[in-house]
Amino acid sequence: MKEHTPVVIEHLAKRYGFRYALLDVTLSVGRGEVFGLLGPNGAGKSTLLKVLATLVSPSGGSVLIDGLSLKDRKVELRRRIGYLGHEPLLYRDLTGEENLKFYYKFYHSSPPEYVQEKLDEVFELLRIGGWRHEPVRNLSRGFKKRFDFARAIIHDPELLLFDEPFSGLDMESLEVAREFVRSMEGEKTIIISTHNIEEAKELCNKAALLAKGRLIRLLEAGDIDEVSLKDAFKGGAAR
Repeated sequence: MKEHTPVVIEHLAKRYGFRYALLDVTLSVGRGEVFGLLGPNGAGKSTLLKVLATLVSPSGGSVLIDGLSLKDRKVELRRRIGYLGHEPLLYRDLTGEENLKFYYKFYHSSPPEYVQEKLDEVFELLRIGGWRHEPVRNLSRGFKKRFDFARAIIHDPELLLFDEPFSGLDMESLEVAREFVRSMEGEKTIIISTHNIEEAKELCNKAALLAKGRLIRLLEAGDIDEVSLKDAFKGGAAR
């Protein structure tokens, strides 16, 4: 059986009224890569991730995920995608464990003992087992983010989409989150948006530089540097 490239984007566009948030973006992401989306605020990074996560419909172009058309196979592809946005997608009045059980059962039907085994594995990975019975509304920002990481991976997706995943975290949660991403490299295909060049240099194998919704440059790991990011800032942000 032919193995497809996990993500293939061709001439992608997204328009809001008369403004293009994305315009003619073409790139691909290889299996097991940690791929960075770099650029200033307003460059189109979050919009691109939302399109890939099937949360926003593109205005033009095409996207293939594992060889399947995003336009035609949207429902099927959602099972293969784990998305982490700026705000946690968690129910505040449920505990962390109740949230994860809910999201797991949304995608899978498994025996209770298997579900518990999966939960324990994720709790250990993100060091959140001690807060599993705490309502989400009582958790700190850092622990909410960790439980949101858990929510994004609980159904074992093949493609992980993380939008500014380290923003505003305390030092402990930041280190846990970075270790988590490193542990997924090679096992999952990961796309991370950031405007922090040091994060990208540390974690990403490749990256795309965006500005004003356009792809400015594709970067190999050794090319991710301050000069490249400054080039994007010179281009200005999308409005």
